[in-house]
Amino acid sequence: MLIIIPKEVKDAPIQTKTKRVRRRAKQKSPRTNLITVDHDGDTSPLGMFFTCSGRTREEGINYQFACTIRDKRFKDVANVNDDTIGELRFYTIYGLARLISIFETEKNEDRRRFLMKDEKYKLVTTDGMRKAFTFYKKYCDHVIRAIALHDGSRLNLPHDGSTGIPIEQLNDLNNEGVSFAKVHTWEEITVKLMTRKALLLLPNGFRSHDAVFESNGDCEIFIYEKISDMMKTLVDHESRTEVVVTPTTNTPIPKQEWMRLSTSIAKVALRGTKVVVVAAPRGEEAWEQNRIDAREMIEWAKNGATMSRNVIDRIPMLESVSELCHSVGKHCRATSEDSYPHLVVKDFLESLWNCVKGDISLDENLKTKPARKSKAARTREYFKRNRERMSQENKVHNAPIRKMPHSNRVPPHNDQTHHH
Repeated sequence: MLIIIPKEVKDAPIQTKTKRVRRRAKQKSPRTNLITVDHDGDTSPLGMFFTCSGRTREEGINYQFACTIRDKRFKDVANVNDDTIGELRFYTIYGLARLISIFETEKNEDRRRFLMKDEKYKLVTTDGMRKAFTFYKKYCDHVIRAIALHDGSRLNLPHDGSTGIPIEQLNDLNNEGVSFAKVHTWEEITVKLMTRKALLLLPNGFRSHDAVFESNGDCEIFIYEKISDMMKTLVDHESRTEVVVTPTTNTPIPKQEWMRLSTSIAKVALRGTKVVVVAAPRGEEAWEQNRIDAREMIEWAKNGATMSRNVIDRIPMLESVSELCHSVGKHCRATSEDSYPHLVVKDFLESLWNCVKGDISLDENLKTKPARKSKAARTREYFKRNRERMSQENKVHNAPIRKMPHSNRVPPHNDQTHHH
């Protein structure tokens, strides 16, 4: 069938409402790191990714700036003997905080130099951020003016600066740095190499460690009975490294206590302290469950810590014979309240030292005390010494009398009177 379309319809142009626009590349708006809050104006200098322009005049601000921060090097921040470290430059508050954090927490000299030069290595502690903001406050008028005008409201960063660190954790660090710089001056601050000790936290079964090892000036040993004791010690001690040996109990520890412990570990890691977690010796009924819960606790701590690399897990997912807890026997003591024998304490702590020495730097190794002899051995030695002493005395009393030589004899005295 043939359909004939009228000429008017066939020749009429198609009417559409589509508007043709000129195609062109999308214009990208310049990326800024302005942090603005109500009644404060431009607070971008209070962001950790702020870069000082060095200009003396800013548009819309009737103030003459005199910033010298662009001329500063790390040698102006800390007293360093290494020229390579001293000449390092920084362009943002975050960059300076990263240098300070590595400089204060890394003890090995070569590793410290390498990490400070590697800008991809991300390590920022609370102390580092505080000191960086205070240094900028002294040498950057933009920062000191923003601090003076800021009303104390919480600041939020618009981006993470391509660091990969969660923005919530960066906001906490940023606000902590601003709050600290408000009430402190750079003259009160000292940036120096770390002198803090290492801390070893052991369950109550290791309370006899003093009888096995001598005191170490670079490491402190703390014995805890409950997780609450461990958490208090973790937070209160300003240590550079904390080695945690998990609890030994016959009943599983509640989940909420493990979660509170993970919060404490995350808080400690945030200030730059390394936390190494290892499994305790076997033998208790709840050992397997506590080992599983400890692994979950470590994952929670890593997820909640800005510096997750400071939380080191030495508990493998699958139990292995090479694991630290296998360095001693499975049943090392009669009950969970007893103290471990001295030989078990010695073997476990020596294996622990070898396990974590790659994660921490120690000036001294553990020094073993001479093994104390048994009571029977001491009794035998006592009687042996007495026999030797009496034998020497008998030799003196029974020695033969020595006669004097003939030439030295004195002639006998003659009392007789001779008459002539």
